[in-house]
Amino acid sequence: MSTTDGPSLPTEVQTPFGRQPVLQAVRDEQNLIVPPGRKLADGAGPGGALEIGGNVSSIWWGFTHWITHGGGVFITTDSIPGVNRFSQVSVSITEVDTNNDFPFVGSAALFVYNVAPHDGGTVTVAWGTGWESSIHVRLNYIVVN
Repeated sequence: MSTTDGPSLPTEVQTPFGRQPVLQAVRDEQNLIVPPGRKLADGAGPGGALEIGGNVSSIWWGFTHWITHGGGVFITTDSIPGVNRFSQVSVSITEVDTNNDFPFVGSAALFVYNVAPHDGGTVTVAWGTGWESSIHVRLNYIVVN
């Protein structure tokens, strides 16, 4: 899904560094990545819904890879099975090597500013980097319904 699909997105955001333009990131892979040993079940995410009891009906985990071309704020939207406006979505960010195999903590400052789940199975994330060169990053999603 491109950053232009879904709700209207701002062109500037306020950050700890002042107003910043929203930049465009290039998806490094075509689809959401499902961790090894898992499979997508009908509308339930990898491995199906995990029944936990109480008010939690399922937990889902997956990630996307992005390449940035300079520092700034990025707003991206990903399709995630089963997400709706009431989903609890947590997103973390880390650098990954150029093969997207190994996450690491490097010199780049990375931020997740805002996360918004939407009906129809999409999540919009405002995130940023404080690194002026191209880097590979991973957005890691945990969704609780």
